Amino acid sequence: MKLKYEPIKIEDRKVYFNFGQGFKQKIFARTFPILIGDNKYQSKAYGVLKTMTMLDKEYFDPFYTIRGAFAEYYAYLYLIDYYKNKLKLENIRVETYENVKFDAFENNQVFGGKPDITMTSPIKVIHEVKSKDIKKYKEYLTNKNMDKSYKYEEDPSEYKQGYMYCVLSDTTKLVMVYVFIPEHIELALKKWVEGKTEEEINTFNPREFKVNKKNVFRDELFYLLVPHKVDIEKTKQELNQAYITVRDTVRNGYIPLDWFYGSEKEELNLLPF
Repeated sequence: MKLKYEPIKIEDRKVYFNFGQGFKQKIFARTFPILIGDNKYQSKAYGVLKTMTMLDKEYFDPFYTIRGAFAEYYAYLYLIDYYKNKLKLENIRVETYENVKFDAFENNQVFGGKPDITMTSPIKVIHEVKSKDIKKYKEYLTNKNMDKSYKYEEDPSEYKQGYMYCVLSDTTKLVMVYVFIPEHIELALKKWVEGKTEEEINTFNPREFKVNKKNVFRDELFYLLVPHKVDIEKTKQELNQAYITVRDTVRNGYIPLDWFYGSEKEELNLLPF
């Protein structure tokens, strides 16, 4: 975490900010779980500062950006085949939001974001795609073989993004799509990123990406679908909680010191000794 604007003062375990230096943006799906305390790496304090644009842009390894785009494309191919040939659904229509840059919910003044894949027909289902390395899939298989009742350990900071999209899209149906990428493909993706500018990285096209000059086939990757039936009313309450957290903090002009995680306090020099 790197602040764009320094605190005014720290007093009585409260960190005071001039929130007017930033501006309030929407609460986006990735920030929602942070604001309700469901992210173990980033605190509610981070969520408020992020929403109020009080943070400097942080470095994010572009490898994970293109790995995510790669996973979304192959998840789309897998889902179309799964719904058509395994579940025998007809009149399948999906939205992949390729022409939407940041926000598919522009009419909502408070919450926003862009789902990965939405099936709009014959039923409405939100799909959130998460790319993972192959080691996690091997761990899952090992545990599953030992205990048939074992379930993949999901992260609420990931699936609650999908819960928010379900509320905004008026559906209770979410499918988390975990795409596990073999090592040789990950290495090729990392090699592709090396030495490229941000503009060049933005041109990445998973449809054209090749490994050792060969096309990647859908079944080279591994997929795990985890359905969720979303409690809409409970999620609405949590969305209200996220909104109130930002609103009241800005009104008060401070963030409680205890909201910051220990590592964040160290980064921002908020520790007294």
